[in-house]
Amino acid sequence: MSYPWQILQPKDNISIQSSNIISDADMHILSVLYKPLIKERAFSLYHTLKSYMTYNRHHLVDILQSRLLAEVNIGLKDFYEARIRLEALGLLSVYQKDDHQYLYIVHPPLSASTFFSEPMLCVLLKDTLGEQLFEEYKSQLLSTDNINRQYRNITKSFLDVYQVDYSKMETLNSFETSKKKSTFQLGSTGMEVFDWDLFKQSISRQLVSQNFLTNDMKELIRVYHLTYGFNELEMKDIVIEAADLQTGEVNIQDLEKVLNRTVHRLGKKNQLSTEYLRDKKETSNTQKEQLITGNQTDKVIQIAKTMSPYDYVQSIKNQKNGIVSSSEKWLLKELMDYAKFPTEVINILIHYILVIRQNTDLNKNYTLKIADNWAQNHVTSAEDAIQLIEKFSHNKMKSKKQSNQKSYRSYGGKQKFETKPDWMDKKPKESDAMDPQEEKELRERLKHLMNREGES
Repeated sequence: MSYPWQILQPKDNISIQSSNIISDADMHILSVLYKPLIKERAFSLYHTLKSYMTYNRHHLVDILQSRLLAEVNIGLKDFYEARIRLEALGLLSVYQKDDHQYLYIVHPPLSASTFFSEPMLCVLLKDTLGEQLFEEYKSQLLSTDNINRQYRNITKSFLDVYQVDYSKMETLNSFETSKKKSTFQLGSTGMEVFDWDLFKQSISRQLVSQNFLTNDMKELIRVYHLTYGFNELEMKDIVIEAADLQTGEVNIQDLEKVLNRTVHRLGKKNQLSTEYLRDKKETSNTQKEQLITGNQTDKVIQIAKTMSPYDYVQSIKNQKNGIVSSSEKWLLKELMDYAKFPTEVINILIHYILVIRQNTDLNKNYTLKIADNWAQNHVTSAEDAIQLIEKFSHNKMKSKKQSNQKSYRSYGGKQKFETKPDWMDKKPKESDAMDPQEEKELRERLKHLMNREGES
């Protein structure tokens, strides 16, 4: 297994440049607000990079990476971890020219007012420091001048001094819109896109005002979804808990309080921390194949029972920025016509193939073989399907310890071998086409099995 830091070499050449002058006030902000997030090594690395800066922000300093490692007193692995923390919080941009030539552009931290206007940064810092210390820092850094009440404010506004050509308001509005865009942008993490349609559909029947979903409210929900992984149905329950039962209104401060309580109650992990993301990437394939358990299983079942197969696969494809192909639409129709599975079973089948097995599409050969196996195992509900997946996943974990890749049980001193179905091990190939005769026989068997199930 290769790691990204292994491509770094002590002999790499690094050119260092600043995007702007970094003041003592900037370093104070870095020490108070950023250091808890980036940790000690990254803080030390930033200090070292800044030491090479001059008042000419276009000035380039060339050094070997070995010198940087010696000054910060860390190895390549720890150096890489520190560097990407600076990158993630917008303090450093890294460019690569060839295998051993890099350009580092060091950026000053955000101002205190800008930092505290960024919901993502506030959630991360509050999660690290705790609410009490977070509020203390916020109060200290955003404190206004204590002006004697005997004075009145006579400061002139912009429009008091400058004349504005209102025929050019379109340009002015465009500037205001761009100015309001978030300075801190979350990079691609591979996390799921929040399905707003599913969220609004699930909450439409509840006693919640439909006007509550303002832009600020959506931003708060998005932040907690990305940070702690709250899905659409979990967020629905939280919104209902925060809502006023008499008016149906949802106050954004109340919602944030309920979100924070839920984070602590459920022990939700911070998905944006480097350690958490690394742990997720290093999860074994066997663990990835296991169905989500506990309360999340109930959520999967609940969604499976409330959506049509087409809407279900469309929702998953939207999260993966994919599309539902015409062949997949026909395949869903065949499953309903031939197998006559309940829609909830088809949805769990879709979930297994696209989410648990992480396939990009519903391969016909692969999908029909799983459906055939499920029909033979008398799967008639979402609960049955989940139990079957967990059963064979458990058998697969046991089989890892056996050289012949089979699990066994002992009956009266005899060993009975139980072979895993092909669909637990085999990943479908794009060219994995089914023989027309085999496909016809499989369809007929599915139809026969489901008809027999219906008669019993």
